[in-house]
Amino acid sequence: MDYGLINGLKTFNLTDYEAKAYIALSSLGTASVTEVSQICDVPRSNLYSALESLNKKGFVDVQKGRPVLFKAVSPDKALEDAEKAMASKMKKSKEEVVRKIGEFKGKESDIVPALIWGIKGYNSVLSKIQEMVKKSKTEIMINVPDVSIFDEKVYEELKRANERGVKIKMAVEKKGDIE
Repeated sequence: MDYGLINGLKTFNLTDYEAKAYIALSSLGTASVTEVSQICDVPRSNLYSALESLNKKGFVDVQKGRPVLFKAVSPDKALEDAEKAMASKMKKSKEEVVRKIGEFKGKESDIVPALIWGIKGYNSVLSKIQEMVKKSKTEIMINVPDVSIFDEKVYEELKRANERGVKIKMAVEKKGDIE
């Protein structure tokens, strides 16, 4: 079987067995479990549950009778429905996470903020400096090799902090010495 196709179907929350059964059934049209088992690499004992699960997920229609027959739903419809279901589930999960994390805000915590930050990237560092300056209430101490590393936004934040009465101390390297 085409493993790229199987992996593509697995992105839509299908298991290996479900993907293989769906591919086999798509090539057969309408078929019994026996017929599907003859062309897909799924143990017959697992095929019933895989096809039943595919039915619940909207990939397969079931025709009751003796024998029970299965028919693959067109990939366009099945995948579109699966995509909508996944998007809906993700939207609900996102809303729930945002709501629950939002409940944390404003709660007092015994956790002391870290005094050392590990940040990668020039823009990320500048952004963190801005954030820390903005939140400062009494004193700011900065140790940098050269103030030219700051951008205009950092200077503006430092100016605002100074206007709020925040003490600003800076250690800058000059010819190998600290000023």
